[in-house]
Amino acid sequence: MAPTLTRFPCYFQNYVWDSKHKLFGYPEDRFGCFEWMASLERRFGWLRVYFQAPPVVAPMPLVEEMILWGGNRHGILTKFRSGVTDPMLITAVGNVISHLATPADAIADALTLPGFGLTTASMLLRFLDPEHYGILNGAIRSALQEHADMPPVYDGNNPSMERGYVWYIQYLQNLQQQLDAQRILRPECALPLGQSPSGWRIADIEMALFTWANTPAICAAASGTDAAEEASSAE
Repeated sequence: MAPTLTRFPCYFQNYVWDSKHKLFGYPEDRFGCFEWMASLERRFGWLRVYFQAPPVVAPMPLVEEMILWGGNRHGILTKFRSGVTDPMLITAVGNVISHLATPADAIADALTLPGFGLTTASMLLRFLDPEHYGILNGAIRSALQEHADMPPVYDGNNPSMERGYVWYIQYLQNLQQQLDAQRILRPECALPLGQSPSGWRIADIEMALFTWANTPAICAAASGTDAAEEASSAE
């Protein structure tokens, strides 16, 4: 079942992410308590400012922490550490920051980092610019391919991953426009509201989709509520 626009506040409020949180002394990221996520957003936001005034140092600890926040699936951190150098990281992050206005270029730059597939590369964009970017992980990708006609994406094929991510960002932007048009407001929480009239950032919409893709019970309950509301209105 495709995501229901009027249920996006519900999806967002039911978002939960808990991977390596306890190892770093953070509670799980959930509505009302986005401590680790909010901390990463603030520090990556500062990184963007810092990179505007070279010379800079490689943000190795911050990027490694982001990988761990994401769960370090498939040993990404080991691959990253074994293949990256300080100059390589400075160049890649600098290129991403300079190309944030162009999703195709930004994701292509992020994919140059060792061990980075589409999920981790999009994670870097999401934390650097949550207003305009979101994470595309396997669950969201599979759900969108089934319910939203997302084109196939082939892991390991950079042109395919880049095209798939550009499609995804355009899809999220379209959802944002619909949320604005219908005045469906993003619930307030520890994460800042976006600049759009509805307050939804692209990263927030991605978080709502994460719930939709990973928690069928919540989505099924939401669908049942919508049906009941429609029946009540018809009466």
